[in-house]
Amino acid sequence: MGALFMRKALKNLKQSLDASEIGGALLMGFDHIVIKAHGSSDGFAFKNAIRQAKEMAEANVIQKVKDALEAYQEKA
Repeated sequence: MGALFMRKALKNLKQSLDASEIGGALLMGFDHIVIKAHGSSDGFAFKNAIRQAKEMAEANVIQKVKDALEAYQEKA
């Protein structure tokens, strides 16, 4: 009975953990955004990987990571 009430929450959790929904993972150590998709990715997953790369570029993620690492090294 409880699972019935949690159905939407469980569906959202499953969706947030689905590799095709996420698109891929950011590979660190590059000067540009590199997204690694799962080997079994389909067109939907690649679309989401491209969306993810676009959002990261717009958010200037690479520079933010570099800045955070530089700040950490200065404290060390």
